[in-house]
Amino acid sequence: MKHIILILMFPLFSSIGYSQTQSAEQQIEDLVRQGITFHDKGDFDNAIKFYDKALEIDNNSFLVLSEKAMTLVSLQRYNEAIEHCRKAIEISPNHKLAAFTYVTYGTAHDLLQQPEKSLEVYEKGITLFPDYSMLYFNKAITLTKMNQIDEAILSLKQALYLKPTHPGSHNALARLLEAKNQRIPAILAYCRFLTLELRSQRAEENLGYLQKTMNANVRKKEDNSIQIFVNPKVINDTASAEFKSELDFLTLEMLLSIDAAMDHVNDSVNKTEFSIFLRKIKHLFSVLKAMKSKGSGFYWNYYVPFFIEMHEKNFVEAFAYAAYTSKSTPETSQWIKENQQLIKDYINWSTSYEWPKK
Repeated sequence: MKHIILILMFPLFSSIGYSQTQSAEQQIEDLVRQGITFHDKGDFDNAIKFYDKALEIDNNSFLVLSEKAMTLVSLQRYNEAIEHCRKAIEISPNHKLAAFTYVTYGTAHDLLQQPEKSLEVYEKGITLFPDYSMLYFNKAITLTKMNQIDEAILSLKQALYLKPTHPGSHNALARLLEAKNQRIPAILAYCRFLTLELRSQRAEENLGYLQKTMNANVRKKEDNSIQIFVNPKVINDTASAEFKSELDFLTLEMLLSIDAAMDHVNDSVNKTEFSIFLRKIKHLFSVLKAMKSKGSGFYWNYYVPFFIEMHEKNFVEAFAYAAYTSKSTPETSQWIKENQQLIKDYINWSTSYEWPKK
């Protein structure tokens, strides 16, 4: 759990009594630190005890009210969390840590099945703190629950402009795009996620979703003929201007489908799952450069340059092997062991890459 203060590292106290020589501020920091320790252990009731002790010293402490609100959300005491957030914000609406409190505030309303109120809180927070990415991310989660998918996607784009290293935003965007059958943008978002998060259940799930999406739209029939399905929007003359400019990946869609069809024709004999994945990723990224001048909009301007540069710097293979870390196959584990410097260079490049700002 992320907390909103930096706590000085000094030994834990076994009780909540303090020396008379400590200032009130020091006592509050000590109590909050211990409350955070209990929170992170999942012992929310004991965390509350320390926060309450701190509030006895100063019941208007923004820090304590905000931290306690987070723990109250974890205890599913959402109404109390809302009151603590409201009080903190009333005390100091422009506090440097208030942006995170707005996230807690909106989350509590969302979990109370009050999405409209949640959106009001996020919008107010965004007005005050327009550069805080988590407000846009959490807003997108609420919008998704309200089935306002296009609005959720717009909010995620803003979150990614502000914080391109947030795996959750790429994850959410990829899944929404996949649900809307926007295949190539979804693949790009999944791939970016897999440059950031490798060893987790979510990483393994997203690797599976990525492979499924790459192989979509192709079916081998009983008579061994191959059937390729095309998203009707990509050939629909009545598609919106936004779709045609930003989401028109027709050529890439067709190339990827033909590539997947060839796997069925050849039955992928003597080919491993990973070798097929690597070939498709290399092919996709190599085509992006040739297509870049024809595309516009977020996906072309945000994701595509990253993968073009990855291809130009010969890091695609390192990306593919690293992305397979969650599966830990003998093939990938051995390659990574033998190519530590290349993996290090790839990670350093990916970490230092300069993402576009809106």
